[in-house]
Amino acid sequence: REAGFFAKELIQDLVDTPIFAGGRTNVADHNSYCPVGPGSINGLKLVFRREWIYPSETLPMIQALHSFAGDFFEGTPQELDP
Repeated sequence: REAGFFAKELIQDLVDTPIFAGGRTNVADHNSYCPVGPGSINGLKLVFRREWIYPSETLPMIQALHSFAGDFFEGTPQELDP
C-alpha cells in the first residue's frame, strides 16, 4: 500500500511543529512528491483541460504549474512556497 493524501497532510502538519526540527528548511525532498486528493485532481483536470488524469501524471503537472507561478503572481516561486 502506498501512502496517500492523508499521510501527506499529516506529514505537512508535523513539519510545521517543534517535532520536526528545522521545519520546512530541513526537508530533503521538498517539491519531489505530492499525492493529491480528489479536489486537486479535479483542479488539474480543469487547468489542463483533461477528462482523466493518471496518478503518475499529477506530480509533473504540479511541477509545471509551480515553474511558471511567478509569471502570474507577485514574487518568485520560492517566495510562494509556504
